Amino acid sequence: MQRWYRLALAGGRNASEIQPPGTVQQPALPPSVEELCGSTSLPESLPDLRHGNFSCAKIAHYNIYVRMCIAKCHVGYQTDDAGLLFCNRGRWAPIQPEVVLTLVGVGRAADTMPNTDPRALEYLGIPDEIYADVALNILVKLDYVPNLSIVDTYLDMISENNIIDFDMMRQLLIWVGPNIEHIVANLDFLDVLSRLETFGATRHPVCRTVVCSEDYENLAHGQVNSSTTTYMSEARVVCERGYLPRYPVLTCTASGQWDKPALCDPGRALFM
Repeated sequence: MQRWYRLALAGGRNASEIQPPGTVQQPALPPSVEELCGSTSLPESLPDLRHGNFSCAKIAHYNIYVRMCIAKCHVGYQTDDAGLLFCNRGRWAPIQPEVVLTLVGVGRAADTMPNTDPRALEYLGIPDEIYADVALNILVKLDYVPNLSIVDTYLDMISENNIIDFDMMRQLLIWVGPNIEHIVANLDFLDVLSRLETFGATRHPVCRTVVCSEDYENLAHGQVNSSTTTYMSEARVVCERGYLPRYPVLTCTASGQWDKPALCDPGRALFM
């Protein structure tokens, strides 16, 4: 037994707390905090979703973990909105994916999300992107950052088609100064999400049967006949005399679009 260890024991130190000389004590990490929705298991606390299921992941801002779930409908069904919910103080609340993506992107740029699984957004099935207009709107709504006009100018400079590269977002935090980085680092993540809750969106997503539009664009010299326009329904293109359908049969796809355009082309004259 080494001398420093014997001396520590003799001094009344707890054996499990004794460290070798020169050991730098790491600061104690705050305990993890996670909101729970419902007193039962996760699947039972979520709204009932016929013709679909929920995919869930946790987003962490430092030690604050927020559960997010998105409705995934079976083929041939779709929700009216994004169907993304987060656990907000014991209840499920809707939020726009763009808001979550931008908050996560800014948080990562400020190194506030080391505990977030990099695949969390992949589990939810939403792209890992930062939206310039959403970033500005979040800052405006939260009223956290002074000199928003400067931030707006920088966002316009570094974005391309409204998308901000992760490294450029990190650079923006440096350009604007330590104040904004400090603000981002010290956000109350759940409070921010609560203030950005999507009012008007449903807390109970519903998977509805996909219906294709009956507005057939650019159809001249003919009409489309179909008894139904739901997923996998077929429609027949009937053209006026002298015209032929480019595609006689159209099929309604899972995206809510017809698989081919409805067009009537001039017919070819036959000479014997």
